[in-house]
Amino acid sequence: MTYLSEDLRMEEMFKNNSDSEIAVEEIELWFKAEDGLQTPKYSVSKPVLIGAGCRSGILSLPFEVDLALYQHTNYSSLKVKYSAAGRQPVEITFNNPDVPYIILNPVPPMGAFFISHKDPQDTEIASELARHLSKVGFAGYVAEHDPRPGDDIWRDKILPNIDGCIGMIVLWTAAASSDPGRITREVARASESGKKIILVADRGAQIPDVLGGDREYAEARSRISPPDLVSLADSIRKQYKRGSF
Repeated sequence: MTYLSEDLRMEEMFKNNSDSEIAVEEIELWFKAEDGLQTPKYSVSKPVLIGAGCRSGILSLPFEVDLALYQHTNYSSLKVKYSAAGRQPVEITFNNPDVPYIILNPVPPMGAFFISHKDPQDTEIASELARHLSKVGFAGYVAEHDPRPGDDIWRDKILPNIDGCIGMIVLWTAAASSDPGRITREVARASESGKKIILVADRGAQIPDVLGGDREYAEARSRISPPDLVSLADSIRKQYKRGSF
């Protein structure tokens, strides 16, 4: 499965080894989530009747993959609620089932976003953002991840990647606002090149004129954190689908 798909489906076959009909009433599915993010839960409660005598039935659970899910893992939990005639419902849970089709992989990148940030103070959150962008089909260019000894940083690294990007994402933090010179220079170049500029800022941060005006921006809950990056990546995915880039 890939993170970009809108119509994912898990199908589970249940076998009834008893001598009476049972009804599978509900299933709940959890995958492993990224650190610091809430584990998404998917459920379906459309009953499936399974006849007695080793009969089988398939229960299908459609869902949209959440960006909080951890990629390259099989880890999941599955809770099943079922009942037989005249008996109380029973719940059973399976942990880490061996089903290879739930491995989550990033989709091939459709293009790159230039991530403008304060180096080195905000390199970690820039890297996290690049990782979440990869889940929705984009690369995130972080200059520190592109070492080129001997090259001119501005001419050989920054300019070509700004000019060739889909858009620019600016991480505006306390560190950035205290020394904004390089970021504002990158923003000016992106504006000259007609690139869409997306700003995510610490709550209450003073936004400079070059990034302000009538441009809408994303404000973090406090300081920029993993949930804010996930929300931003998801918003970018939706904007791209609407043709905003």
